[in-house]
Amino acid sequence: MVASAVSDFSITVPIVTGIAEEVGMPRKDLHIRRSTRRAISLMETLVAMFVLALAGVAVLNLFATSHESRNEASIRLAATMRGEEALSRFLGASEQDRDDYLRDGEALPKGDANLPSGSTTTFAAQSETLALGREQVRVRVLRVRATVSDAQGNTLAALERLEPVADGSNP
Repeated sequence: MVASAVSDFSITVPIVTGIAEEVGMPRKDLHIRRSTRRAISLMETLVAMFVLALAGVAVLNLFATSHESRNEASIRLAATMRGEEALSRFLGASEQDRDDYLRDGEALPKGDANLPSGSTTTFAAQSETLALGREQVRVRVLRVRATVSDAQGNTLAALERLEPVADGSNP
């Protein structure tokens, strides 16, 4: 037979008649006070809020990391585009302008809005002879390297192009 009792201050857990007496437990110890139940509910709520807060922090961290990665990618893309444009101008320039670019380092006006302030583009040119194919055909080339760096000297992008050089001319 199952019995349960409800009073103003306590709730009795359903028990099978006679089991409590058999194990020597007084019947009054089976009662859970309302204040105890409220404390347990409060603890459950606090634990649930803590778990949700941890999940929220993880999501916010994910957003922050994503934003930082997007900014870095945007800067690298802008630096690569600036390097490509600088190489195009260098390779299309006259010998005098090339000498100026190599000396001064800038083929483009400063102040690209997508790059960090103080970013610079430098050039390096080197003449060399390459051996190509099975027949080892020798070809003289001018290896041009454009490097875009930030104000601290960190390389944002480095691009290289080879330009064939006609025999008998100085690169």
